[in-house]
Amino acid sequence: MIIKTADDLMKIKDEPGKTYNLINDIDMIGSPWIPFEFTGTLNGNGYSIKNITVSSSTGNTGFFTVLKGSVNNVVFENLRVSNTSDDTENIATVGGVCGELAGTINGVVIESGDIYGNVAYVGGVAGSNDDTLRNVYA
Repeated sequence: MIIKTADDLMKIKDEPGKTYNLINDIDMIGSPWIPFEFTGTLNGNGYSIKNITVSSSTGNTGFFTVLKGSVNNVVFENLRVSNTSDDTENIATVGGVCGELAGTINGVVIESGDIYGNVAYVGGVAGSNDDTLRNVYA
């Protein structure tokens, strides 16, 4: 499925197991992003997703809460992710692309932004990693 607008990107949560391809840079300013578990494939084709803000006080936090699929060749610009919980015992995770990685992240760049969490695990790309990270930069 083709993603060319912020509205298109917002709709992937309705079918999180499909394959999606960016064909434009996507500016999410003014579009509230609510993270979810993603089991499909997001191919960025070198395009950027810009101005994402994700804030939570519970659970896994990132562009996706849990990634069981793959994210490939995407640039994130001005990505702001935070989890303000003070619960360091229940294994909450915070990362730019995903809180928990159980899939693949390949060729992803986090060009600018902030990743913050007062939780058990925090990472620039993934808060915890149980699978594959390749050619990622944060």
